[in-house]
Amino acid sequence: MWIRIVLFAIALGPAVAVADPAGKSLEKDFGVGLAIGVASGPNLQFKPTSHDAHIDLGFGIGSLHAMRFQADYAWRLYYFSRDRSSVVPLYVGGGAYFTDRTWGADVGVRIPIGVQAEFAEVPVQLFGEISPEAIVYEHIARDVMAPGRDRFTLRAMMGARATF
Repeated sequence: MWIRIVLFAIALGPAVAVADPAGKSLEKDFGVGLAIGVASGPNLQFKPTSHDAHIDLGFGIGSLHAMRFQADYAWRLYYFSRDRSSVVPLYVGGGAYFTDRTWGADVGVRIPIGVQAEFAEVPVQLFGEISPEAIVYEHIARDVMAPGRDRFTLRAMMGARATF
């Protein structure tokens, strides 16, 4: 099932990518890849209006075999490198997540803080982030003994994307 989702996302990428007409921009407008961490699975990134902001969508398997979907809007605050061969920004954003477990579900907010690297010679983007998270709403089935959960946590994720 996951292989089909990833292959569909990769096939869809070139159809929705917005190309730079002059071909001079190192930073690409669309990326699709895999992430490992809080939501291990497919990850999409696109830049809606400028190269100083992006939207990330991720879904996959989280801890305790939970299905998780998360969405973030992030701004690039500082560039460690911004030359002809690579772009390495520090980004901070705000977002939300939904986690569905066998014993219940929860919804929360997150603040991703991360670094990503894009390269001129290869259409690949590497990224890593940490994000403080807070549960806003939690539903637990009454007939199940659910494990204890912290309301505030610190999560991490890293991965790679093909960029278009």
